[in-house]
Amino acid sequence: MKFLSYVRRGIVTGPTRGVTRVELTGSETHDELRELVRRGSVDAAVVCVSNEECDLSLERKAWGNKPLGVKGANALGEAIGRPTCKAKKLVLAGTLVGGGISGPPAGMGLKKFAAGLAANTSIEVLDLSANEIGDYGAEKLAAALETNRTVKTLILFQNQIGIIAAKAFGKALRPGGNDALRELRLNDNGIDSDGTTSLAEALATNSSLKVLRYESGDMFDPTTPGGRGPYSYLGGKALRALSKARPDLDITFKSNAVQSAPGCRMQHLHYAGGKLVRTVDYKGDSGPPVVTAS
Repeated sequence: MKFLSYVRRGIVTGPTRGVTRVELTGSETHDELRELVRRGSVDAAVVCVSNEECDLSLERKAWGNKPLGVKGANALGEAIGRPTCKAKKLVLAGTLVGGGISGPPAGMGLKKFAAGLAANTSIEVLDLSANEIGDYGAEKLAAALETNRTVKTLILFQNQIGIIAAKAFGKALRPGGNDALRELRLNDNGIDSDGTTSLAEALATNSSLKVLRYESGDMFDPTTPGGRGPYSYLGGKALRALSKARPDLDITFKSNAVQSAPGCRMQHLHYAGGKLVRTVDYKGDSGPPVVTAS
C-alpha cells in the first residue's frame, strides 16, 4: 500500500505504520489528490485549494464510493483556514463531508471545517449539496458565517436540516453578523413553518441577502405526497412572513403535486417584492400565478 506525499513544500505527511511513502513530483492527477484528502492529508488539501476552483464532488452514482468524510473535512478545514488558500469556488457536493448525520460521530467533521471557513478570506462560492450535514453541521456553518466576510453564495441543497438550522442562519444574518452573503440555497430540506417564521424575522433586519432558494417541503397541504409526512409543511402565514420580510428579496418556493400545473410533478413559486410574480414548472415558465399563499 502506497501513500503519496507532497514535497514541493518539503513536507512529508501520512501514517507511519505499514505505509510506504512516495514523494510527489507535482504531476499527480486530480483523483490521486482527492484520495489523499479523503485519507486526511492536509498537504494534499492545501494543494487542492491553492487553485481558484476546487471541485472534489462525487457524482450521484458514486456517492457511496469513498466519500471525504470526517478526515477529509478536517484536512480541508485546516487548508482553507490558511493564507495559502486561493480557492474562490469550493465544490464538495455529494461527498458526505463531515461524516453525514449517521456517521461516526455524526457531523463532527463540520466542526473543524467550519473553523477553517471562519478564517478563510478567498472562498466566494461554497457548494455543500447532498452532504447530510444535518442541524449540527448547519449550526457550525452558520456560526462560521458570523465571522466570515467572503462567502457570497452558500449552497445547502438536500442536507436534512430543519428548524434549528433555520434559526442559526437567522442569527448569523442579523445586524452585526454576516453582511457578505448574497445567495443562500436551503432548498429540499425539512424546514417547517416555525423555522420559516424564525428566518423571516431575521431577514426583516438583513439588507445584504438578495436571493433565497427555498424550495423546502410541500406547501399549502399538510399531507405530503410520497410519505414524507407533514414535518416539512409550510403554512400560508409563514410563507407570507418570509416573502414580505424583505421587499427586495428574490425567493422561490415549491408547491406539491396537488397544486401544480397539469402534467407536472411540482411547481416553483417565484416571489419578488413580497408578491407572487410567476410560477415555473419543469417545462419552463408557466406564466401568470395560478397558486396564492393565502
